[in-house]
Amino acid sequence: NKAGATVTASTTTSDATYTYVTIPAAGYYDTSSKVKVENNKLSGNYDKVMYSSNAGNGTSVNVTLTIPSNVDKGIIMFTDNYYTGIGATPTFTIPTGVSYENIMSPTVLSNLTGYSTNYMYVQIISARNIANKTFSLTTNVGYNRGYIWLFY
Repeated sequence: NKAGATVTASTTTSDATYTYVTIPAAGYYDTSSKVKVENNKLSGNYDKVMYSSNAGNGTSVNVTLTIPSNVDKGIIMFTDNYYTGIGATPTFTIPTGVSYENIMSPTVLSNLTGYSTNYMYVQIISARNIANKTFSLTTNVGYNRGYIWLFY
């Protein structure tokens, strides 16, 4: 008898329209019974993309992306492409008040286009409370291309 009980879903799956919750055990459930699912399993599919980019002018690269007021959560990816020997280490600024978790901590990926001198600096976060916030990427060398991507 599961009447009035709260049970944890055994699995969740989703498609473009729905999230499906599997009841964990057979039994009697009534209208006061509940099935709980961790919030991160209901994050949904992100079907929209927004981005900002800027190329270096010889001295620096500055990129900003301001999130629209109707978007409060998403996946944000910062990338900075550069060539070896330039010594770029970008600063990715996450605004105060944003809740986030690293999906990929700041990481250097190399040889992305088949040339041994091409590098990309990447950080990816899952973020909430992002409406009207401005994210930024800055480097102190000028022959890079920086991007900030929002998937929501």
